[in-house]
Amino acid sequence: MKLKNSILKIKNLIFFFVLITLGTFSFVGLSYVFGVSKYFSEYALNSIDGRLVYVGIDDVKNAISLKKSLEDNLHIINVYESTEINNYGIVKEFTNNLYDGDIEIFPIKNVNFNIISGKSSVDTDGMICPSNFFPSNYTLNDSFDMKKNFNLDKYIGRYLNIKYFNEFDVKVKLVGTFDRTQYFTRPNTCYINYKTYYDIMKNKSISVSSNDADSHFVILLDNIDNISILENFSNISFYQPVTTLKTSILEETIYVVALIMSVILVVSCVLCYLFTNRTIMNNYKNIGILKIVGYPNKTIKKQIYLLNLILSILAYLISIAISIAIESNLAQLLLSKNADLCLITFKNSWIGYFISFMLVVIFTMAFTGISLKKIDNFDIKELVNV
Repeated sequence: MKLKNSILKIKNLIFFFVLITLGTFSFVGLSYVFGVSKYFSEYALNSIDGRLVYVGIDDVKNAISLKKSLEDNLHIINVYESTEINNYGIVKEFTNNLYDGDIEIFPIKNVNFNIISGKSSVDTDGMICPSNFFPSNYTLNDSFDMKKNFNLDKYIGRYLNIKYFNEFDVKVKLVGTFDRTQYFTRPNTCYINYKTYYDIMKNKSISVSSNDADSHFVILLDNIDNISILENFSNISFYQPVTTLKTSILEETIYVVALIMSVILVVSCVLCYLFTNRTIMNNYKNIGILKIVGYPNKTIKKQIYLLNLILSILAYLISIAISIAIESNLAQLLLSKNADLCLITFKNSWIGYFISFMLVVIFTMAFTGISLKKIDNFDIKELVNV
């Protein structure tokens, strides 16, 4: 004799849908948490902007000796004077109704870029820009959109007309493009080698050396986690990162994902308990007959166990398929207009698969088992009189 229960019953379909929701949200949520965590760890290691640190000088008379000491440290890649950073220009060729042509020009050395097109500016007289390029002052006009990147391919090998500091015009050759997602650079930052930079400054009679007047340097670390080494230099009055990402985003993300997962899990467990109880009560008489004729409780429970197991495994597989299908579009929808965080991607991990499986399948079967204990307490005398 089979108990009266079917996958197509409305209560089972509702339960099935809730399990799919639990599996989908848990997998997508965990993938996003892992993606955010991966982003911050790689940002600290690979980002040029994220490894820049302001270094205040106690005594400007000793600035030259301090600079030499900083340059000799193994964890410090570059030491910049104040005039060597925050150089902005407007590129005529990049100016249209979508972009204002505003770019930051940053001198660089001792950094080897992975070039996508063209060649590196580190060893040539030219400039490289990110392939994921957005030539606009997006921080002021709130115009950034990663889906509207500027195509640089046709400009490689050409000289660009740049109004430098809005004061004078220079021509700089675009020699290559690099993958911004690998270096976490700002979308409008281009890099030139020191020779090109000094030639521009020299030709325009602008001083590029200001050691006697500088109150600070800017250094590029190999890893922002090594910022504590600056405590070992006696002539430093203060130090702080030039760019600080809101690392609280990671904690907030974990909190929100955990909260929603917990709510859906509680709903799933409650429904599992209630619907399994309903199945038992709907089969009260049939269960009684099976117990009277000698069927062990284990055999009776197996029918309900099997249905919930099928429901939970199907829900898990469907939720994984849905999650993988929506992740890329969801990332663009949530982050495409944030110039920094748009580089965050969902990271699928075996941990995510495992936790989702635990939530959808293991918890379902555990609460099914709790509900089925009711069968052990059935009074056969009552069942005979039903």
